[in-house]
This record gives sequence, C-alpha cells and structure tokens, in this order.
Amino acid sequence: MSLNSVINCLVVGLLALVPNIGFGQADWRDRIGWTQLVTEYSGAPVTGAGVAISVVEGSDANGNYMPFDVGPLPPEFAGKTVINATGTNFGLSTHSRQVSRPMFGNVTSIANGATQVSVYSAGDWLDNRVGFATGADPMVHNYRVQNHSWIYSPSVADAQNMLHRIDYIAQRDHVTMIAGTANSGGLPRMLVQGYNMLIVGRIDGGHASGVTNMYGAGRTRPDIVAPSPYAGPPYYTSYTTPIVSSIATVLHQAATGTDAARSDTMRAIIMAGATKDPFPTWNRTTTRPLDQVYGVGQANVYNSYKIVEAGQFNGSLIEPASAIGNYGWDFVSNLSPGDQMHYDIVIDPGKEWRNVSFLLAWNIDVQDTDPSPLVFSPAVTLANFDLDFFDSSGSFLGSLMDQSVATVGNVEHLYFTSLGPGRYTVRVRTNMDYGYALAWSSIAIPEPGTGLVMVVLTLALGLTFRRRMICG
Repeated sequence: MSLNSVINCLVVGLLALVPNIGFGQADWRDRIGWTQLVTEYSGAPVTGAGVAISVVEGSDANGNYMPFDVGPLPPEFAGKTVINATGTNFGLSTHSRQVSRPMFGNVTSIANGATQVSVYSAGDWLDNRVGFATGADPMVHNYRVQNHSWIYSPSVADAQNMLHRIDYIAQRDHVTMIAGTANSGGLPRMLVQGYNMLIVGRIDGGHASGVTNMYGAGRTRPDIVAPSPYAGPPYYTSYTTPIVSSIATVLHQAATGTDAARSDTMRAIIMAGATKDPFPTWNRTTTRPLDQVYGVGQANVYNSYKIVEAGQFNGSLIEPASAIGNYGWDFVSNLSPGDQMHYDIVIDPGKEWRNVSFLLAWNIDVQDTDPSPLVFSPAVTLANFDLDFFDSSGSFLGSLMDQSVATVGNVEHLYFTSLGPGRYTVRVRTNMDYGYALAWSSIAIPEPGTGLVMVVLTLALGLTFRRRMICG
C-alpha cells in the first residue's frame, strides 16, 4: 500500500470528511477575538495580504486533494492563485474545500487577503518535499504558514525520521506549521509528536489528548484549541486547525520584517494570546506548562495581534532600567547557562493586570551533518529553559511567586488571573547556549473598586455643585 493511501485512510477515519456543510457557529469570530479586533480598529487591521501560505491535504478515496476542480474558481477563492503543487489529481476534495474556506476563503476566513496558496497531497509532501522517500535534504519551504488537517501513524522509526525533517524545515525556513490532533483515541505519531509546530484541538475537549510517547516522551498535547467554523456537533479538528492557521496568517502580515515572524517567536505569540476564560477547569503546574486537555487555551487573534503590535521589549542580563508593557515579545538569539535574562513589570497604584500570560518557546535544534544535498543526516539537540516569576517590590528578585520548570518539551508557561500594584520580574534561564522567544499578554485596568469610587465621588461632587447652584 502506498504512503498516500495509508494517509487517506487515516484522514477519512479520524479527521472526518464532512460533505458540503454550511458555516454555522456565527459567533466563532467572536470567540477568537476577531470581532473585538475589527471593532477596535474600525475594520480589519490586517487580512493576511502578501503572506504566502500552504495547505497539505490527505487525499480522498479518489486521490483528490484540491479545494476545487478544473474550471473557473468558485467565488470563495476568486482572485487567488491556488497552485496544485503536487500536480497530479485535479478533482475536488470536499474535505480540502472545507479546510481551505476558513483558512483563506474570501468570505469565510479572517485571512481573506491571502492570495498565494500552494496545495500538496500529504503523501507527495512527505515523500518528496520532506524527503522521506528520497533520503535527500528537505526542500526549502517559502511559506510563512502551512496547515495540516491530516494525521498518520507510521512506525516509530519512520515517524521519527519524518519529524526530524519537519522540525528541521520549521526551524530553517521559519514556517509556522499548524496541525490537528485526532478526534478520538490516542495521540497519532504524525504530526502531533513533533516539536517546532502548533498542535490544535477543539474547544469541546473531545479530541485526542495526553502526552507524547516517542521522540521525547511526556509532552502535553494539544498545544492550543479553537472553535469550529461549521455547525455541529460533532466538531472536527480538521476545521479548528485552519482557524489557527488563519490567525497565524494575519499575524505574519503584521510581523513582516521583524523577529516576530520567526517560527519560535510566532509560536510563542499565538500561545501567549490564548484565553482560559471558556475553561473553568484549565490548569497547569510548575512542571507541566499546559493543560492536559486544552493546552494553553483558546486561540485569540485580538490578544496575539496586540502582542505583535506592541513590539519587541529587550530583556536585561542585569536589573532592568525600564519596564515592559502589558503586551509584547522578545527574541534572544543566544543565552548562556551562566546568564539570566530579566523582564521587569511595574504596575502603578490603582492599577491591575488581569489574565497575565507569559509563554516561553524555543525550537528543537536539528542540524544536517551531511554536506551533500542528497543525504539528510540529522543531529538533534534540545535545550532546557526555565521561567521564573518574582515579586521585586521590596527588592530585586525579592520572593519567588511561581515558576515553569518542565524538564521535557520546548515551552514554559506562566499564568496569573490578576496582578496588583507593585514591581515584578520575569527571569529566563537555560542549560546550554541557545536562543528563545518570549511573548506575553494581559489586560491593564484600574483595580476593582477604583472605578466605582470615582463614580461615587463624581456623583457626590455633581450633587453638591447642583445644590449650591439651586440654593445660591
């Protein structure tokens, strides 16, 4: 049986082909913060225009993987250049269409400005572009975002070979790779157990979740969840995954020309922007950065856009002279084990930061040790970073409040529902010379009660003034 046929069986069996269903869940844009973003900016500040994207699609029973067949483009894709990058079957795959609509469709996607799209069959992509069948170096991927709404569980040895190559592509070419977990059962081996990509689940929690059991066991999956753009239930990760891909696409437009567009930084930005509000049971521990079902929470384009817009704040190896904003990010190309990077937070009296999220991300390092382009020989190294949070109000690094010190994986995460007035310090540490990305988001507001006090004082002053006007 061919690789493409095996992948096809898994796509049909686990990610579910849903023929010709219409858009439902009218509030899915509200859920991901798009309505809030559009309202605040009196229109979409970015639409993914100019961002090259790609879709890797499992072939259907007829070998089709394209979102439309030969002929005039459907209105949903009019004006777009959609390339059949595999170049074989040109028939319509309903599954591919339902994935593509929320990812880059004219009406049904927040990234409707994206017009340059390349579509591959999953078998061709793995065998020839990733180089599994040829043994050669993976081909260069000139895309900023690549969507994978398919799963596959080859042997452990083959899966690790493929994942080394895919993590290498994400690291080398800075592609934001986004893939769905299965809708039931255990975690599949592909692509869910990779490192340098985002794995997406569903907001109802009905997806396959748990910890990886190969290529670095014990890492929590999925990383993040999203709503479905289609009416249900049931819901499918096939269609929640392109929601996150559309978010990544608009963020890449905003991040153009900066280190925010790196694969590690963009992963941190998307994850730091996620919201926990829909999940009362969401939790993490000092050694488990993510929730065991919902990952970092529900993807939120508003928060993540505000992170990109806020710009880069440089950390300091010594006590910082200036504070970071309530949104922002940083990329550090190399931190040594003997050094510690610090970020100061200053919250003034009468103020408060709510839903404070810090996400530290770094790539697993995959280097090709064979100089020949015909042979890919990976050497893999994984750094271990730690993230600490201090109350520095009395003195710098005065008391440790929380930390994220997982010994597996390539993310650390801190979350506080509220931080009151004071000075705080975030510290990043590592066990080897390596680079990292840090992103954060929070809502800066007056402390609870402050607004009420001001209203009462204003009313009192107004009544006093009015009484004096009447009586005088």
